[in-house]
Amino acid sequence: ISSLVLWLIASIVVHGIAKIMGGAGRIQDTIAFIGFSWISWSAMIIAGLIAVPLGFLQSISILLVGVITTIIWQAALMIIGIQEAHGFTLFKAILVVLLSLVLAFLFFMTLPSIPLTLPPGWWQ
Repeated sequence: ISSLVLWLIASIVVHGIAKIMGGAGRIQDTIAFIGFSWISWSAMIIAGLIAVPLGFLQSISILLVGVITTIIWQAALMIIGIQEAHGFTLFKAILVVLLSLVLAFLFFMTLPSIPLTLPPGWWQ
């Protein structure tokens, strides 16, 4: 269920950034192309299956290639989806993807510090 929640959150963030930048697409289209872009993670499954019978260093190398391939493939699919759904130029679509990645990075970097800002005993 966490993958579905992450998919919806990512779609809302990307759609919101696209709308702020003047996009004309619908949320349904954004949800569809974000979901489609996650198909790229199948490259990690293939890389993992190839890496299983190999030695440690070879496995790490293959998994690293799989991660890099997956990230590039997913970014390309997201950029194409944003261009088509929101009528953006290539530059603007790349900017939307980069901004959404920066927001995700900032969110996940600050998430561990949230409990530190809460007063002692807040959970009781």
